[in-house]
Amino acid sequence: MKLKKLLALVIAVTAASAARAADTAPTVVYDGAQKYIVTRSAAPCRSKTCPPTTQIIQIMPGGAPAYDQPVVYQPDVYQQPQVQPPQVAYQEPQEPFLAPAPMAYQDQPVMYAQPQPQPVYYDPNARPYSPQAAPEYQGRFYIGAHFALNLANFSNKQHLASNPSYVLSDSYSFVMMPGFDLAAGYQFTPNWRAELNYGYNGSFNDTDSLVDFTMSAQYLMLNALYTMAQWTSVSAYIGAGAGGAMINSRISGPLFVIDNNDSATTMTFAVQGIIGLEYALTDSFSVGAQYRLMYNGGATHNRGVIGGDTYVAKISGILTNSLMLGARYKF
Repeated sequence: MKLKKLLALVIAVTAASAARAADTAPTVVYDGAQKYIVTRSAAPCRSKTCPPTTQIIQIMPGGAPAYDQPVVYQPDVYQQPQVQPPQVAYQEPQEPFLAPAPMAYQDQPVMYAQPQPQPVYYDPNARPYSPQAAPEYQGRFYIGAHFALNLANFSNKQHLASNPSYVLSDSYSFVMMPGFDLAAGYQFTPNWRAELNYGYNGSFNDTDSLVDFTMSAQYLMLNALYTMAQWTSVSAYIGAGAGGAMINSRISGPLFVIDNNDSATTMTFAVQGIIGLEYALTDSFSVGAQYRLMYNGGATHNRGVIGGDTYVAKISGILTNSLMLGARYKF
């Protein structure tokens, strides 16, 4: 009986030793990254602070270990992890920037380079140089016509030749006499022109119980005109003229003898001033408006009356304001 108990105790101790040897035997494990890790299991520990049950003994890179070679056990050695420095991309070295040093002010005279004469090449076939003159203005003839509204101011003094102190006087102011004028001239420059102007100032009639008085006036003038301003197609001009006027008068009535002296013509001087605006429709044709102020020397008309006396009618100087509309054509 005792022998059986002793044999059982030996078998149990042997089995425990074999199990403990099996737990601490090294084991080779392949981790799939061409590395073989040799590990062993730690001895059983019944303390609360026990080491890991499996400890890494050796890491073998490369091929599988030869199982017929003995495994060398090495104690665990703690290795400080190596910190790899960051990889920095290579850069070409750059020269440092150096700010230019301030220049010291120096009061030095400014030196001007003397121009160097350029060689002149003579061309025997070249024409001699002459400045290009502006093209000369080509004068142009023109004709023109106006319709006029004439407002005349004058007086008519009448008396008998035997009694010059007894005078009858009639005064007329702004008497309306429609008329016209015609002109032919020459444009010398863009500003200056001259023309010969014929005009008819209209007719006036005054009738009472004893005397029937009729008067009309014509004139022939030489005018000079100057264009003082021009805006695209519109131009303004002034002018003056001098010439002669022909005044036709007619006196009739029951007191006068029947003869051929009922009509008379008097030649006298005339002067006028002109101002106007003109609008060019084309290069040759233009229309415009004009104002004229004319003065002539008047007229005297003698007519015989019944009884042998003479009736004298003296027409004073006539001042005529003319408002005109017309056209001008340049050839």
